[in-house]
Amino acid sequence: MFHFQLFPVEEIQPWGDSPPTLHWFGLTMGWFWIEISGQELFRCTDAARKYWESQDPDCPPHALPYEDYQVARYWEDLVGMLPEILDLIPDDLAALVADGQVWEAWQAAARTWMEVTDTDHAWETHYAAVGWWGKRTWDAGHLAHPPCLWLWRVGETVHLRWDNRTVTVGDGIPVWTATAGEYTLPVADFIAHVTAFNDRFLAAMAARLQAVQTHWSRPEILLDFGELTQSQATAAKLLDANLNPWAWDIRRGISWDMVRAAINEITPTSG
Repeated sequence: MFHFQLFPVEEIQPWGDSPPTLHWFGLTMGWFWIEISGQELFRCTDAARKYWESQDPDCPPHALPYEDYQVARYWEDLVGMLPEILDLIPDDLAALVADGQVWEAWQAAARTWMEVTDTDHAWETHYAAVGWWGKRTWDAGHLAHPPCLWLWRVGETVHLRWDNRTVTVGDGIPVWTATAGEYTLPVADFIAHVTAFNDRFLAAMAARLQAVQTHWSRPEILLDFGELTQSQATAAKLLDANLNPWAWDIRRGISWDMVRAAINEITPTSG
């Protein structure tokens, strides 16, 4: 489900200039995508790639049809969301979000209600009503045109929904090949996919660190081997920490009764 490919070390641009350096995060430069039922989330359309190349002719074309970025950011985003993704949504709220278009329309009306009412109470009520859903939205804020992707759990099923129909560049050119859809899988299978991605990524980085410590062919770029080792050790603990149910309770901090009350307060004036 979760795929990545790292840049060759020789092609990664360093940070800074006094001296130029590469940290653990920088060494994870590469591509990332999610394969679901024959579709690839985070895959750019050919039209969007041609548009970007036309806007910056000096920029080399993408080697693969994905955004160039540090894979660690995607990995951190996914693993960091696990307490929210795996925390059960009550059945009544699950029913509320079951139809993506209806739920999006309700959220738009709720935003209008908040802006028109324009009080501290309205802003707090709005956040109480939808903040929990925002925590189940894949941020991808590092991208100029992030895809719209949500992940949540109902019972023993994890849901993934994407809707990129409004994510465009230029004169309405779609950015992402995966336009809109939804996919479900058992919780255990989802955790297995995340764990496999985590293990492959950390193994690839461990091999990379061993290689650069054995032979570094770019002596003009500073590597702090102590930082690299410590960052790898810290990264190795992240998945277990976020799979711990204790973390779900601490991170969530949501009263579903407060969510219901906020939704009920907004609904009569937003519906």
